[in-house]
Amino acid sequence: PPAPPTPPPPPLKSPPPPLPSPPPLPPSPPAPPLPPPLPPLPPPPPAPPSPEPLPPLPPEPPPAPPPPPAPPTPPPPPPSPPPSPSPPLLPQPGVRGKQLVAGGSLVAVLALSLCGAGTLLHLSLAAAFLLVGVGCLTVEQAFRAIQHRVLLTIAASFGLGAALDRSGLSAMLGALLAELEPLLGPLPFLGAVFLFTSALSCLVSNAACVVLVYGVLKDLHDGGGLAALRPAQVMLAMMMGASASFATPIGYQTNLMVLQPGGYSFADFARLGVPLTLSTALCAAASIYSLPASWLP
Repeated sequence: PPAPPTPPPPPLKSPPPPLPSPPPLPPSPPAPPLPPPLPPLPPPPPAPPSPEPLPPLPPEPPPAPPPPPAPPTPPPPPPSPPPSPSPPLLPQPGVRGKQLVAGGSLVAVLALSLCGAGTLLHLSLAAAFLLVGVGCLTVEQAFRAIQHRVLLTIAASFGLGAALDRSGLSAMLGALLAELEPLLGPLPFLGAVFLFTSALSCLVSNAACVVLVYGVLKDLHDGGGLAALRPAQVMLAMMMGASASFATPIGYQTNLMVLQPGGYSFADFARLGVPLTLSTALCAAASIYSLPASWLP
């Protein structure tokens, strides 16, 4: 079949209207004036002079030669054997026999001393020689058992007693004691004598204490100050008080002997000895005052 007819082209559009011209630009402002030029820089300071060169270091000393090797240490000498105990002078008994010898020596010393067969010092030395001779202890153990502090304290107590006597303190205390007798009465006065002697015995030996207090009480009796008491009663209270030194460890040798081994202190003796001294004084004063006249001169 034949082709259809071509349609006619559309009509052309009219051209667009011209654009309006832009408005004129405003005039530009005048440029600001330039700043004045900067002043010229100062010239740089002159460079410091170069330091003098250091002197050259001294050459190092040559290394010291190594020390010679130490000589070998000699081996320690073998320990020397402990010294053998001294052999007993007499036949050595067994353990049971040593116990019997030690106990018998103590009983014999006390019995012979009471009988007046010898002084306590000589009898104790004889017993010590016997114990060493039969082997109950060696000579070394006997010397180690001597407590030098105890001996020095005992020796110093005699000096303290002499100082109390020569200074007049004991005489002053005796005068005060004499003034208390009419005020206290017989029984309390015996207790006061006991306590006074016991307190003095806590500072000096009991022998020195008896020597001091005896002179005071003798002068008191000769002056007629003990009208209600017999002299033997006062002296007995003095002797018992001199042996009641419980409040200090320096009052008697046995107190010093147990001080260090028992671990006691001065306060322990004071804490236990003061109540014991007071109770002993009460019992002693009552017992002495109640003694019949036929028992005491």
